[in-house]
Amino acid sequence: MSPKMVLEHAWSSARQDLARAVAAWEEELPPVQAWRNRWTLGSRQLRYGRDGRWCPFAERAGEWWPSGAQEREPAALVDQG
Repeated sequence: MSPKMVLEHAWSSARQDLARAVAAWEEELPPVQAWRNRWTLGSRQLRYGRDGRWCPFAERAGEWWPSGAQEREPAALVDQG
């Protein structure tokens, strides 16, 4: 799924998908504001796509922009940060 599709369309993912992402975190999960398929961590956001990959976004001038390659594990995107 393209970052543009993930950017434009919020959807409610299956709870078990998000629970699996949290369980895979090796360290303590950082403070996250969760809404539907979006996890916001300050000026960074991870969006879960229907294809099972997480897309990183960065806030610039009050808007969210894609900021890197998609990953299956959200922790990999936060560690890049």
